[in-house]
Amino acid sequence: MSYTIAAITNEWDIFMRRYRSLFTELVKFEDIDHIFFIESPLTLYSFIRFVMGRMNRRDRERWKRVLKKGIISREGNIFIITPVVPFPFLSIRPLLKLNRFCLNRFQLYVIGYLKRKLKVKDMILWINHPYFSAE
Repeated sequence: MSYTIAAITNEWDIFMRRYRSLFTELVKFEDIDHIFFIESPLTLYSFIRFVMGRMNRRDRERWKRVLKKGIISREGNIFIITPVVPFPFLSIRPLLKLNRFCLNRFQLYVIGYLKRKLKVKDMILWINHPYFSAE
């Protein structure tokens, strides 16, 4: 029996991140077919900052990757999925709710899409992210 892991976690681009190292090693096991690595979301506000050249290096690299490879990129059997939500994660309750709604729908859609496309039968859900809501 083989598995696919859907991991909702942090950014992929930071090479020495613990989870990137872990999943890069896990995918080498014959029991693991694929890993769907869903990283923390980018915002449309951060895209405006990217266009204006006023953002941190980490998000700049992520936007470059997304614009070059799309919101779903692939490294071997690891699919790196970068959600984009409308608003920054501020303490404004209606905006937070809208962002969470968009993010949850996006994550469910992408996992379902890849699951159908790759004919995945057995999946392990790995959640390690503060923006994931079990609602």
